[in-house]
Amino acid sequence: MTRPRFELSKWYMDCVSPEGDALVVYSADLSWRRLRVGYEAAIEARAGHDPIASASLGRHDPPKGDGARITWHSPTLAIGGIWREFVTPGHAPVPIHETIYDSTDGVIEWSCLMPAADACLDTSWGPLQGTGYVEHLRMTVAPWRIPITSLRWGRIAARDEAIVWIQWLGDFQTTIVYSGGARVTPVHVDDARLALADGTTIAFDRKKELRRGSLGTTVLSSIPALRKLAPLRMLAIEECKWLTRATVTRPGRAVREIWAIHEVVTWPQRRPAPSRVAGPAAPEAPL
Repeated sequence: MTRPRFELSKWYMDCVSPEGDALVVYSADLSWRRLRVGYEAAIEARAGHDPIASASLGRHDPPKGDGARITWHSPTLAIGGIWREFVTPGHAPVPIHETIYDSTDGVIEWSCLMPAADACLDTSWGPLQGTGYVEHLRMTVAPWRIPITSLRWGRIAARDEAIVWIQWLGDFQTTIVYSGGARVTPVHVDDARLALADGTTIAFDRKKELRRGSLGTTVLSSIPALRKLAPLRMLAIEECKWLTRATVTRPGRAVREIWAIHEVVTWPQRRPAPSRVAGPAAPEAPL
């Protein structure tokens, strides 16, 4: 089998305590042309404090697990821990797998391995215990070649409530929502609200930003080799990630609040092709 020209394997894991302390971690390996990069990053956000971001490049161990338990540790970041799937008696956890995008350029495969988990982690400020989430993304198409203009992603996790959603808008569009491990039908998705066909609505307060900015100044700022090679259009992709209180309203049930993490990512508009005029045309600026 021919090795893809571009391949990204990215783990995303998080944990939020009942008090609102949060940790978001990434563990990724990128292969593109002759570039090989191992990457780990974290966003630590204590309640009442500004988030602290850290990252490291180099060889690392990816998360390990057996389905019911996933462990990860970064000696460089001095962060690590264990995620254990919440299990209902008589029901084994079932991971979620979706091929989000499939084209001649490549594929994007998404695996939500733990929509809701009991997480026990070590952070720079000490132990953190709360509700967590784990997913893995495999991409063989470069982000700047995906025909979308924006994406939204989010997760709500509690012992008895697990909702995750993905929305892509642009030339290629899709919306994927899972609730309680089953795929459900959405009727509305934006940064402030998620509504499902069964009457469930979730409102987000968006009071705490975990990260905001262009990829060139956030994620890629710690990967200079990729920052130099990536198209300008990728460096200009804007991201905003929130830690938020989600107000969940389900028909026939009491209204409740649950911690959620969600984000919106926006691609810059493509510049239109220059008009044809008499005489030599000036070269178009690179995107």
